[in-house]
Amino acid sequence: ITLDDGSPIAYDRLVIASGSRLYAPIEGHTLPGVYNFKSLSAASALIARAREGKGQAVIVGAGFIGMEIALLLSDLGLNVTIVEMLDRVMPRMLDAETAEIALKAMTARGVKVQLNTKALGFTGKRKATGVQLESGKVLKGDVYVEANGVKPNVEFMDGPDRDVGREVCIEAVGKGGQGNGALRGEDGNHPPGMDPGVGPPRGAEPGRGAQDPRQRPIH
Repeated sequence: ITLDDGSPIAYDRLVIASGSRLYAPIEGHTLPGVYNFKSLSAASALIARAREGKGQAVIVGAGFIGMEIALLLSDLGLNVTIVEMLDRVMPRMLDAETAEIALKAMTARGVKVQLNTKALGFTGKRKATGVQLESGKVLKGDVYVEANGVKPNVEFMDGPDRDVGREVCIEAVGKGGQGNGALRGEDGNHPPGMDPGVGPPRGAEPGRGAQDPRQRPIH
């Protein structure tokens, strides 16, 4: 590893856990009243707002994070609607059949899910007042959540022998690291053909279980 002053640090095993940031934010995501789940303080603020009383929550994104937030807010007494631009929930993690099972489980818990519905942004000037859809409709709520996913902080790894796009290619890290390495959480990405059958290939949303291929050591 080369530091910013040019000095090198050798390693026997390398763990990359550089964190992440909000991915593909839509217009108006910085307005007061729009929450995310990307940090402990952000999560605490969202839960505190939800506990103020019943109301309507609108969540943009039906990925892993969006689904978890939806269930949490529903359990706290809010009426929850999720909008997802693709044709199924958790599209980066689940195939169509499994996604249908997850969708039925969500609706059974009282969560409304609108698929094939693209959100353009949050409306409002001083605070969020709605979610503008591509169809022209505006969804109104009391709580708004952006759950479009995260982007790993991996730009510092960019180089000719590494495949750094939205995520780091595990195979490239293994080759470029001159030793054993491991990617944790959302930092890693398996290239096509590696560890088949364990999980989805490139662009898969971060998982938490032991079966997440991006949590396996690189040899």
